[in-house]
Amino acid sequence: MTLVFIPTTAIFENFSDKLLYDAGLPVSFIGVVLGSLAVFSFVVSRSIGWLTTRFSRIGLMHATGALGVLALVIVALDGDALFSLFGAMVALRFVRTVRYPVYSQLSNALIPSHVRATTISLLSIVDSLCDMLIFSSVGALATMGFSYLFLASAAVALIGCLMPIRFVSPQEKRQ
Repeated sequence: MTLVFIPTTAIFENFSDKLLYDAGLPVSFIGVVLGSLAVFSFVVSRSIGWLTTRFSRIGLMHATGALGVLALVIVALDGDALFSLFGAMVALRFVRTVRYPVYSQLSNALIPSHVRATTISLLSIVDSLCDMLIFSSVGALATMGFSYLFLASAAVALIGCLMPIRFVSPQEKRQ
């Protein structure tokens, strides 16, 4: 989860204002774009149940991961074009909004309830270590330009997408 979430959300969103400005969007419209994305996130978040009834959670994780990688590559290669940037921002906002609750559902199904708090605490430590590693590695490329930064972010997200996701049946969970 963290290998996709950090590049597609944390890293990208720190530079989205600058990207919009560099693509030619007047500063006075940046807030309108970000506000519109927030409304879009709200609508998508209200549709998570609908999505999970029509698509498997594992399929959603793979699809949103691939969409995040594609959006980061588009930003890296064509981030100066406002239309491409808008499309990538919508895609990345969708990824961010869908992945977290679906991941939570999958992890809650996987972790037995009697050790859930301890396991989630330990996973939080691992997540923080991954945060530091990814931010320092990808951040070192920031001085080379946005293209390198977002291509590296896409590579990290791709690694995260290629990691297997396993569904645990209720019988397995009880053992």
